[in-house]
Amino acid sequence: MAEGRWVAGLSCALAWLGLTAPCFAQAAGPGPGEIEGRVIELQEGDLVLDLGAGTGLRDGQRVQIWRPILVRHPVTRKTLSDRFLIGELELVQVRPSLTLARPASELARVPALGDIILSISTLPPPTASPASPSPPDPSRGPSPPSPPPPGEPTWRDVHAERIGKLLNDLRGADPLTRSRAYVHLAQAEPDSPYARALLEEAKALRAADRESGPPVPVAVKVPRVDEVRYGEPLRIAVEIVNASGAVLHVRTSDDPSYASLPMEAGAGSYFAATIPGAAVDGTTLEMFVEAVGEGGRAVAVVGMAGDPLRADVRPPKTESAPDDFRATAKLWTDYADYNRLRGDDFAWQTEGEFGLRLADEGVRAIRSGFGVYRGRGGSVEDLDERGLEPRTVGLTYGYLEGELAPARAFAILPRAVVGLGDDGVAAGGQLLFRIGNDLETNLILGGEALGSVGVRGIAQLELAVFERVPILFRTEVSNQPAGADPSSDDQGTDGVSPSLGGSDVGARGIAEVGYRLVDDLVIRARGSFQGRTIEHAGPGFGGGVSYSW
Repeated sequence: MAEGRWVAGLSCALAWLGLTAPCFAQAAGPGPGEIEGRVIELQEGDLVLDLGAGTGLRDGQRVQIWRPILVRHPVTRKTLSDRFLIGELELVQVRPSLTLARPASELARVPALGDIILSISTLPPPTASPASPSPPDPSRGPSPPSPPPPGEPTWRDVHAERIGKLLNDLRGADPLTRSRAYVHLAQAEPDSPYARALLEEAKALRAADRESGPPVPVAVKVPRVDEVRYGEPLRIAVEIVNASGAVLHVRTSDDPSYASLPMEAGAGSYFAATIPGAAVDGTTLEMFVEAVGEGGRAVAVVGMAGDPLRADVRPPKTESAPDDFRATAKLWTDYADYNRLRGDDFAWQTEGEFGLRLADEGVRAIRSGFGVYRGRGGSVEDLDERGLEPRTVGLTYGYLEGELAPARAFAILPRAVVGLGDDGVAAGGQLLFRIGNDLETNLILGGEALGSVGVRGIAQLELAVFERVPILFRTEVSNQPAGADPSSDDQGTDGVSPSLGGSDVGARGIAEVGYRLVDDLVIRARGSFQGRTIEHAGPGFGGGVSYSW
């Protein structure tokens, strides 16, 4: 009885696919001259049909849409199928393999995937000509279909051909073997319009098989792995129902046998295992999954030993040995206005630098450079309330900087500065601490005292999140450019006494974005905003370029 039920169910499913004759005992199939197809996708009001120009359909033609019904009788337990007309569609575009259609009028039901399309062929009969053959003799049986005219597309369903071959290979197989084969084909061709029907038929076969035994494990969600990286571990997770355990079998193309990895039970019906990196080598990785059901019965649910899932193994990354030294040349400039672009409280600084990076730890780098600092400033009270002239500040300097890294993720950056200002020789220094590696995202904290210019505190975040776009955020708290005590000889414009007060403490916010034109050449642009009070503030800008070799 069970054998008869699953055979009947399979015949109906194949009629649903259009591969064999329909279930005439349960539902009428297409009549003479009718063309039958399916709705395989819904797209923004349009219906995609698995019918093409090779079927004889044309733009503007109307077809019928039917809803298939498959139920089991509650008393006799027989499977009954039929279909019901829900309306008509108008063909919008008939292409070689697919057709777009829209409802020609209001439908009795909302269209759904799997709905049947039925059309009475309206192609005119061929026009007789002197060279036309004589009419066919009815006594010889039906004539074979005429080939399409030259240039017309030929309709060919490769998915249906594979299913037909599979059915031929499964003749005489038991329901469980058929079920596994249907699931395997549906998983191998998830884009096939028949994948859903295959899974439904496999489910029906398993239901029939349960009448004679316990439930069979089935994989309902399988990850698709087409490519893996050589030497990197791979995590495989599969959702399997009716399973008490699962085992992942894996090998490379060079291995004669599989290695078995027990899979851990996770949330719901998921089972997962990790293939170690040492096992990911060769050119191809082959795997399949077996699940254990009730009674200890083990079945293959993903792939099979003779037909496993395969993934290409990408070759390992080849990294050249780093150079002993890496040199960098850098030039940057920065303008900061503190008082609404009035020209009485600003600083302009430009630096050029040459450095050598030696190693990650120990003496990481040595840098040397020069700088030019020019600005004007004074106290907010002198400039905004008393109207005094700003004091001019200038310093041309050179510096030597080192980066000492006791650990890869931490470094100390001392800098010694010496230069010439308006009052003669001036000295200064800078001390920064880097948290993180300079080639990765890192944070810099520290301070600076610069000759007769003033002092400032620095906090800087360098982001290396994007390979070609370095990003920097920086904040400063400073009394520059006129933070030092003025000289008694200072004079303002036209001999007017300038502000004798030092610049009040202000704050700066800086954002800088770079772009790596090539691996070693980077250009940068920055913008800033700074101020000493709400009303005593202004914008800033700058940029730079660096080259490494």
